[in-house]
Amino acid sequence: MMKKDEKIFKKIKKSLNVFIMGHKNLDLDALGSSIAIGYLCKRLKKDFYIIIEDNKHEESIKKALKYIEKNINYKFGTFKDFEKKYKENSLVIILDTYSEKQSQCPKLCLKSNNKIIIDHHLFGKPLEGFFINSKVSSTCEMIATIFYNKHYRIPKEIATMLLAGIIIDSNGYCNKTTAKTMEIVTYLFKRNADNNMAHSFNRTKIAEYKTMQNLIFKTSFFKKKYAFIICEENKIYERELLAKICNSLLNFENIEAGFVIGKIDKETINICARSINIDVASILKKFGGGGHYNNAAAQIKESSLLNLKNKIKEELK
Repeated sequence: MMKKDEKIFKKIKKSLNVFIMGHKNLDLDALGSSIAIGYLCKRLKKDFYIIIEDNKHEESIKKALKYIEKNINYKFGTFKDFEKKYKENSLVIILDTYSEKQSQCPKLCLKSNNKIIIDHHLFGKPLEGFFINSKVSSTCEMIATIFYNKHYRIPKEIATMLLAGIIIDSNGYCNKTTAKTMEIVTYLFKRNADNNMAHSFNRTKIAEYKTMQNLIFKTSFFKKKYAFIICEENKIYERELLAKICNSLLNFENIEAGFVIGKIDKETINICARSINIDVASILKKFGGGGHYNNAAAQIKESSLLNLKNKIKEELK
C-alpha cells in the first residue's frame, strides 16, 4: 500500500498548481503548516497560493505574518486575488481542520474535486483524500514528519514556523507530546529552528497577563474537579487569550478539566476547554465545536455566558 507521504507527493506532482489554506481564525499550527506545505510545493516545482480570508488576526498571527513577510516572502491573498490561477486540475490542500465549512474559503472547497485534508483532530470514518492523525500534537508535527522521513534539509525559517505550530498546539509540550514529537522537535532544532522566535509569537503582554490573573481569581468549581471561568458579559476577548487562560487552569492541583467562556464579538461566545484525561471534544461537539480529546473549543451564537456554563455542567453530570 502506498504510504500517506507518497500519496500527498503524488497528488501535488499530478496537479497544475496548489491552493493552500488553514481553518478560519488562523492559529500558529494552521499558519505554520500552510507555510511548510508551500515549501514542499516549491521543492516539487509547483506554483502555490496561500489563501487567507480572515479580516482580523490574533496577536500571535500578526507577529508571525511579519516574520514570514521579512524572512520567507511567500504571497498570501484571498481566493479572489488568485481566482484566475485556479483550473480544474488545481489541487486544494486544507490544513488543521477536517471541516471544509471551517476552512478559510468554503467556496473554493465546493468548487474543487481535487482536495487533500491534513489534520490532527478527532475524526470518524476516514475518507479518500483525508490524512488524519489524532495521536500527534499538531498538523505542524505531521508536516515536519514528512520532511524528516525524506531527510529534507529545510530552511531555518520553515523549521521555525513548524516549531511554533508544535509549541502552541502542545501547550509548550504539555499536551499530546510523545517521544516522536520530541524527535521531530530535535530534527527542527538540527535544521536551525529559532526557538526564541517560535516562542515569541505567543508571548503575553503585561496587560493581557493582568486580565488573565483577574479572571483566574474568579474561577468556580463543579464537583471539585471541573473549573469554570465566566468572563465579563459586556467585554470582548481574543480567542487566543481565552485559550491561554484555559491552559493555565490545568497547572493547578486537582483540576481535571477547565472551561473558559467569553465573548469574542458582540454576537459570538467562545467556549475553550482543556483537560487532563476527560474527552472535552465530545462535550463541545454538542455545542457545534470540537477538537482533541483534551483540547477543544466551540463558538456559539448565544446571549448568556451563564446559560452555557449550566448546559456544560449538565453534560458533565
